[in-house]
Amino acid sequence: MEKIKNKSKIFKIAFCGIMIALSLTLSVTTRFWQMPLGGDVNLCAMLPVMLIGYYLGTKYGLIACFAYSLLEMLLSIGSVLSWGLTPTVVVATVFIDYIFAYTSLGLSGLLRDILSKKKPLSKGMDFTTFVLGMVIATFTRFVLHFISGVVLFDTWATFEPVWLYSIAYNGGYMLPNLILCIVGGCIIYAPLTKAVKKMF
Repeated sequence: MEKIKNKSKIFKIAFCGIMIALSLTLSVTTRFWQMPLGGDVNLCAMLPVMLIGYYLGTKYGLIACFAYSLLEMLLSIGSVLSWGLTPTVVVATVFIDYIFAYTSLGLSGLLRDILSKKKPLSKGMDFTTFVLGMVIATFTRFVLHFISGVVLFDTWATFEPVWLYSIAYNGGYMLPNLILCIVGGCIIYAPLTKAVKKMF
């Protein structure tokens, strides 16, 4: 029994590592367009790390996405420093726009965790929690970017009120990313779920 548990844990850690690497690769290599002050649209870069939260649970999802957030921050810190921000705003941006925002993608499995504690999920409900989990995680990330836009980047707003500008700016790349992730997720859901059940 102990060997089975250890094997399952090894598979989970390997799954997390592969998904993080895949998200980073997609983030760098499939960028359709880049926003002037951070944020871009790419080919489902958020999807692999959101799969961690969904298949392995919120705990694994948050831990893995925290690691992912640090890697994303390291890849982007050069751009952040080139914007001419004050040291205080740079630190706040690192935490809100990177560490908190990217870590929140691990919430993709929260709804499934909550519902499955009460009773086993049906096949249709399982798929519904998969899609809604992506919506919850992406919306949480959007809210954090929105707060950052209002509090930290208000002087950069090109129109008033600043909250509307922040919605437009951050929604301009978060919504397309969510749509792409949902489409991609729907395509891979059935075969990936079968494979994951065999592994774990």
